[in-house]
Amino acid sequence: MPSTPLDLLDFASNLSQQGSEPAFRSAVSRAYYAAFHHGVAVIDSKLPISKSLVYTGGCHQQLYEKLLDGKSSALKGIAYEVNELKELRVIADYRLNKTVTYPTALIAVNHAKSIISKLDAI
Repeated sequence: MPSTPLDLLDFASNLSQQGSEPAFRSAVSRAYYAAFHHGVAVIDSKLPISKSLVYTGGCHQQLYEKLLDGKSSALKGIAYEVNELKELRVIADYRLNKTVTYPTALIAVNHAKSIISKLDAI
């Protein structure tokens, strides 16, 4: 059965409680992807983008730009929160020389919950 963004978020929350740095890193990553996939689905369904607009960068940057282009302070706030969560994910996935702690994992999970909740409210 396919996973949903909420399944990823639940898994991230469970991982954050496991008490090891690899679990914390995985929790941060899964939390980001829960928010990312939920964001893509919401943008595609609730904020159709004109085909004439061209966004640069990869799919992660495109989500950020589309949220910024949403023309409301709420969407811009979500964009900044997504970007902060992405920065945590980059550290967790690529910066093995930096320590990822339990508080960082909790911050990531809470950011993802907040992003998903705010996207659902638009």
